[in-house]
Amino acid sequence: MAKKHSVLEDLRTAKELIELREEKKKAERKCVQAHHNLTKAENMLQSERQAERRKRNHRLITRGAQFEYMFPESKELTEDQFMELCNALFAADEVRDHVRRLILTLKDGD
Repeated sequence: MAKKHSVLEDLRTAKELIELREEKKKAERKCVQAHHNLTKAENMLQSERQAERRKRNHRLITRGAQFEYMFPESKELTEDQFMELCNALFAADEVRDHVRRLILTLKDGD
């Protein structure tokens, strides 16, 4: 003969279901929060990369503009000629020594 469920057993089961549903809701909220935190961290990382890229672009543009200001003739050079000029400039011992001194001064100032 099949065992009958008592009302108390049914109430206990209903209470367990309610508790499980609450746990599920909490877990879903945590999942949504974790997803939000992940998205936020990814956005911050992307923003930092973009800021670094903007700084680099600014530095390259300002230094290139300064070079053209000092050597206006360089505007007429091809890419290969420009690279040849840069190689010749930085191959000079005096220029390399001066750059090293600037870097050392910069490091000493930190």
